[in-house]
Amino acid sequence: MTIAVKRWPIKRLGVLRRQVLPDSVSNVTSRWNEHPALIIWRIRTMKKTIFVFTLTLGASCYASAETVESCPNVETIHRQGSIYTAATSGAEGSWWGVAENDDDGDDIRRFSSAIFYPAQDSESRALVNCSYKLGNGDYADLRFITGPPRPALGVQEGIWLRKHDPDGHSYYECNELSPLSCIFYVIRRP
Repeated sequence: MTIAVKRWPIKRLGVLRRQVLPDSVSNVTSRWNEHPALIIWRIRTMKKTIFVFTLTLGASCYASAETVESCPNVETIHRQGSIYTAATSGAEGSWWGVAENDDDGDDIRRFSSAIFYPAQDSESRALVNCSYKLGNGDYADLRFITGPPRPALGVQEGIWLRKHDPDGHSYYECNELSPLSCIFYVIRRP
């Protein structure tokens, strides 16, 4: 077995630095066989990259805080006359609705569907409407209401199907069996 001696043209503490490698390893280029100054430079660069990545990730999380909401479950909806209310899963808003007819209303039997109308421009507001079938055959629509400042609302197109109304505006419809499956995102920006 022959031994190769690798010399670097840098003196450290007055001694010429040497590295002894066997023949089988001397031909392989490895990061650990590089000059120590190059290794230190790579480690410092890697630390800076990790720091910048962590800083960017933290800033993006702060810039857009998302809350996941869904249509309220049938058991969580309260009725007072023909007015229906429900709390949200987070503290982002509440659900309010009225029965189709102005009579006293009836108990909610099942979830029917949900509709999401995205904001058309910076002046308009996105809207989420959840529809429930009542015991008397009518429907009650509950609307997601938030306080100021108004957050942005968004959905994923997997569960929500994109459709168009007669005027050409797009909206999304969710026809899942469970209202908890019709999730949407409330995005607050500072």
